[in-house]
Amino acid sequence: HEVNPSYYCFDAHKLFDAIERVERDKVSGEYYITDAPELLLVAGERVEVIDAVPPEDVLSINTPEQLAEVDRIFRSRHPGEIHGAARSGGDRA
Repeated sequence: HEVNPSYYCFDAHKLFDAIERVERDKVSGEYYITDAPELLLVAGERVEVIDAVPPEDVLSINTPEQLAEVDRIFRSRHPGEIHGAARSGGDRA
């Protein structure tokens, strides 16, 4: 459930050429822009990826298990910061 937290730098003309060659995914039927770097590499172009943030900073939350994982990561980074009302769900009055 990780997303792609990276910066990509391209020569725009080469990128547009690569995008035109991206094929539909056989399973989902979708096009993935992230296929473009591989096409550039195969063509002998230079591709460099710069990670913007640690992968665990941009996890998606779609299930209770994923929420628990993100909660665990947050609590390990910020021990003692969750107090009183915040821990019990807040004051709803």
